[in-house]
Amino acid sequence: MDNTNSLAEFRKKLRYGAVRSISDKTGIGYYTVLKVLNGDMRSPKAPDIIQAAIEYYKDREEKLKQATQQLKSCLASIDNFLDTPIAKKALSQVSHTNN
Repeated sequence: MDNTNSLAEFRKKLRYGAVRSISDKTGIGYYTVLKVLNGDMRSPKAPDIIQAAIEYYKDREEKLKQATQQLKSCLASIDNFLDTPIAKKALSQVSHTNN
């Protein structure tokens, strides 16, 4: 797989708005970033853009991982609470009221 194909595959993994974020972070123009991420390596800034894109992707993946862990923890806490006698009593009263 050549660099252009590798870059195209990587570009597909970037979320909507990534080009703007990378442009803002690097101070490199939006269209220059877009061209490089689409495989045009003529810009002397190409290595900087690719490095910034990799950092952006890694940061996003880490944030998603942390958010997922927090969500799982929250859901586990809710499940644990629902197993308590007070929650079971409250839920049974609500279900009787709705009937």
